[in-house]
Amino acid sequence: MRKRAGQAKVYLSSADWMGRNFFSRVETCFPIEDEESRRAIFEEGLEPYLRDNARVWLLRPDGSYEQAEATKGDERFCAQEWLLEHLGAA
Repeated sequence: MRKRAGQAKVYLSSADWMGRNFFSRVETCFPIEDEESRRAIFEEGLEPYLRDNARVWLLRPDGSYEQAEATKGDERFCAQEWLLEHLGAA
C-alpha cells in the first residue's frame, strides 16, 4: 500500500495495462476509499503474493525467467493455496 500523509492509498485497475490496449479498448484505474476494503485488498490480495515462496519466478537480465527456490529454513508458503483455504468457502 502506498502511504501519503499517513493514509494508505490502494487502487484497483485493469490487469493488462499495455500500450497496445490503450488504443483498442478502455482501461481504468480507481482508488479504494473505504478503509476496511483497503485493508482487505492488501491482506487478502497483495500480501499473500509477497510472501509466496512456492511459485516464484525471477526475471533475469537477459529477459529469461528462472524459478526461485525458497531459502533454507523457510516454511513453504503458496499464495494460491492460502487463498483457497481462507477465502474459498466465503
